[in-house]
Formats: sequence, structure tokens, C-alpha cells
Amino acid sequence: MAKDAVVEILDSDLAEHPAAVAWCRVAPRSGAPNKITILKETRNSTVYRLNAVGPRSTAVIAKWCTAAAAAIERTVYEDVLPILPVTALRFYGLASEDGDVVDSPRRWLFLEDAGDEKYSCLLEEHRALAGRWLGTMHFSTAHLRGPGCLPDRGPGHYLAELRSSQETIEQSLANPVMNAGDAMVLEAILAQCRILESHWGEVDQLSSRMPQTLVHGDLAQKNARVRNGAAGSSLMLIDWAGAGWGPPAIDLAQFTARSLSPDLAAYSSCFDGCWPGARSVAQVAEIGNIFRLIVAMSWESQSLLSPWLSRPMKKMRVYQDAMADCIRAAGWGN
Repeated sequence: MAKDAVVEILDSDLAEHPAAVAWCRVAPRSGAPNKITILKETRNSTVYRLNAVGPRSTAVIAKWCTAAAAAIERTVYEDVLPILPVTALRFYGLASEDGDVVDSPRRWLFLEDAGDEKYSCLLEEHRALAGRWLGTMHFSTAHLRGPGCLPDRGPGHYLAELRSSQETIEQSLANPVMNAGDAMVLEAILAQCRILESHWGEVDQLSSRMPQTLVHGDLAQKNARVRNGAAGSSLMLIDWAGAGWGPPAIDLAQFTARSLSPDLAAYSSCFDGCWPGARSVAQVAEIGNIFRLIVAMSWESQSLLSPWLSRPMKKMRVYQDAMADCIRAAGWGN
């Protein structure tokens, strides 16, 4: 749920940049980049592109993030995706923020560059590509035992996120810069949270019927790239820090919080339309909409305690409207 930023670093000595220094520890013979670009900055991570330092002078992506997030991403890129029949980025290595310090709270994660062609849910061919990719991934991992280091992404995780958001929103109502209109929106969201909690048993029941699979957990359009080659188009998913093991619902969210909105018919075709215990994949996607909105609200609610509320409140209004639609679709009243 982060904001992308593309900023070229004009430092004259790029070899001394922390990302370049860390990369040299992973690949000592690579040399210095001729350009470094900041691709994304969030509260917890920064992503750089190091130009011309990878195999055959390709670019390398350097992600500075928490040790916990790096461990999850490393496991997905190195241990899980390579054994699945899906396209995936090459993992180049991991380096501590502080050289050889084992318990450093930050890590440098190095990956193949996914390219610049962004995914669009407005293009049917992209949605079909996503549907087939996710159907293959979910079906393949439903038969695997999840690595122990990957966190649980079952309904309990999203319930905890929901309750955490409630607490943060309640605290933010005392923010002195909060106006009456903003407070009204947040009160409406709190009422929605109470409705969701009162029906969580139904969410648990449906989730228990779904296969447990690897889930990405944050399939926003910004976390996907499309590659076109002689063999056709392929999908590359990035930013697996929110990945885990659980029902695949959140990855199937449709037109919610800038989701990939994978084509559900293409998705179902990967396992002949069979889905144990659920009436339809569309029903699973409706639960996914709720999960995705809960995560989006949880992320954005952290900004409600600041003096600058314009941007987070704009998003919270969108999420409040979308959640109202989800609640009505579920038949839970509003």
C-alpha cells in the first residue's frame, strides 16, 4: 500500500552508496553501478535499481528492509517459487546492513530486475495472465507443506489486523487536526469493523473449506510487471514481504484497493473449476475483497495520528465505500 517514487541519485561516486557497497559483498567482481535509481520508499523499506552490475551488465534490484521481511522474501524467491511451474525473478543474494553483523535489524535483498512494463487490471490480457499464474501457484502449493518461516495468513491474521485498525482509528479521533467530516467517516468505518467481527464466524467457516496455499498477500498492481518475449507474455510478481500460508482469498480480490483483479475464469481453468467446499471462486474472491480492505485500512490508519490527514483520509473514504459494498454483498446489512 505504498507510494512509488522514481528518483535518480546523482551522486558522483556511486560505488560508495550503501546499496552498491552491500552488492559488492554479494558479488565482489561486479564493479560499481553507472546509475542508481530509487524505485520505491515506504515506512519500512527502500527499493533501488543498480544499473549494469548484474549478469551480462543487467540491472539489479536492491531492497533495504527489515530482517523479518527479508527472511520471508528470501524463502519465497529461493525455496518456493523455483520449484513451481510459474515465472519468477532470480534471487541473487542477501547481505546484512552492517557487514558481518549477524543480528543487524536490516538486510539488503538482491533480485533480478522485473522490468518497467506495469500491470493494468484494465487490460483483459493482463487479468487473464494473472488468473493463470495465480491458479497455477495456488494449485501447486496446495499440495505442499509451507516452510516454517512463512507466517500464517489465515482468517485469524486478518481479524488481528482488523482489531489493530480499530484501536488506531479510535486513538486518531482525538487528533486535534481531525475535522467533523473526517471523524464521521472514521466512525462509519468503526461501525463496519463491528459488523465484520460479528460475522467473523462465517469468514472462518468458509476459509476452513479452502485449500491452504502460498499467498502473496499484497497483490496491488504496483507489485506486478509484464514481460513480453518470443514465447509470449509472462507475469513477474514482486514484493513478497507480506506472503504467508493460508486460504488464497486475498490474492483473488477484485477491483479493490488497486488489486490485480485476476480473471477468475482463467484462474479456475488451472484446476478444472474444482474448489473444495466453496460454492464458487467468486465467493472466495468476495472474502478476498474484505481481507484486502482490512489490510489497506490497517496500513493507512497508521497515518491518522499525524498532523497531515488529507492523503490518508482520502484513501479511508474510498475504503469505507468499498467495505460498505462488501458488507452488502455478503448480506450482513450496513
